[in-house]
This record gives sequence, C-alpha cells and structure tokens, in this order.
Amino acid sequence: MTARGSKTSEPGIVDGFRIDDQTLDMPVTGGYVADAPIQQTLFQSMAGGGTLSFPFRGAGMPDRCDPFAFELPYDIDDTNPDMAEKLELLRATMGPHFFTDWKQRLYVYSFRASQAFAYLPREDAFARWGEGLPAEISVGGTPVTTIVYKPSVSEADTVPADEAWIASTAVRHPFSGLWVAPFKLGTPPVVAAQVIVRYIPAFRVDVVNMPTSFSATGREDKHPYLQEIN
Repeated sequence: MTARGSKTSEPGIVDGFRIDDQTLDMPVTGGYVADAPIQQTLFQSMAGGGTLSFPFRGAGMPDRCDPFAFELPYDIDDTNPDMAEKLELLRATMGPHFFTDWKQRLYVYSFRASQAFAYLPREDAFARWGEGLPAEISVGGTPVTTIVYKPSVSEADTVPADEAWIASTAVRHPFSGLWVAPFKLGTPPVVAAQVIVRYIPAFRVDVVNMPTSFSATGREDKHPYLQEIN
C-alpha cells in the first residue's frame, strides 16, 4: 500500500489528484478550492434567540455532512501538454467520476449507547484504490485499535472487540438514497458518545463547467469545476 496524502493535522495538499484511473498534476499554486458550505439555516425568533435547522440524511450519518464542489485551475504550456488532453477527456466523459485530493477529512457522529453501526458519507479512497491513508476512528476519545476493510459490512456482522470494519463497496443509504460506505464497531460505547472518523474520501463528481482562456501564444488556461453528485 502507498502511504500518501495529508492528515487533518497536516496543513496543505501534498500529492497530485486522482480522478478515476488518471493522476492529475497539482493545479496552479494557491488556486485550488475545495468548497463545502455548511448546510444549515438560522431562524431568528422574535425574542432575539436563534434556532439552527439541519438537513436530515438518515440514521447513522455524520452530524454534519455537507456536499463539496471543487475548482482546479491549470496553466498549460509545452511543459505539461498532456494535461490539456486529460482535462478535455474528463469534460467529454459522462460522470460519475471518482475524485480525491488525498486530503484526510473529519466526520463527527453522535452515537447512542450500544450503537455500533453507521455510514461513512462517501467511499474510502484507501479502500477503493489501495493508496492513501487508512481510516482512523475514535470512540469517546479512545482510538479504535484495528481498522479492517471488508467487501461489505452489515448491521448483523459480528466484529471482534477493539476492531472496526469498513465496507470497500458503496451502498445506497436506505433513507436518503445517497451512496455511503457502512462501518461497524466491535466495541460500541456503553453510554452515548462522540465518534470521530478521519479518512480520505473518494468523491463522486461530474464536470459542471470548464472555461478555457488563451492568455498567450502557446498557452491555455483551463479551469474545471467539479460538483459532487449522487
């Protein structure tokens, strides 16, 4: 397995990106944007207090799970001409495409007492491609000792103590229909607890726009926009 990518505690992006079976160069320095606006609505009461409303995506999902959009600006000249071909092919091919920037992201769950089964909001890039960093899970601040990837994981599975099983094959969530990756703890919390999962997601995306400008002779600037889809 190849260890690559950066953790939540390691600032920045350190590797080229992955889309399907292609490796893309790093975009223009400082130009890459991974945008995930928080999906919540604030209702202001007449008394001056505020109430937050969040979308409900079904049982077993993270407390917050916001959709992503990505901007990847590229300057293309005779030093990287193959990037133009890769990006044009990406634009012309129907999605979904599977994209990762090899950045670990963090998801928080509010588990009930004895709850063991839940869902990652997206596939695990480590499980999909055998690269990157494996997931890390903590329950009430205590790390799970062993993470095991299985082709499928169900609520009926018997998981050994101090292990967590993560499905390498995505399924549709029974409530929302979103593509998710089931996981199960071998040692569930005895009381309500916060569960934190850190992993590198593989996002299902499509190209929604790719403006191209020709700023100089022998150069073109392509700016693909990727939107997360289901």
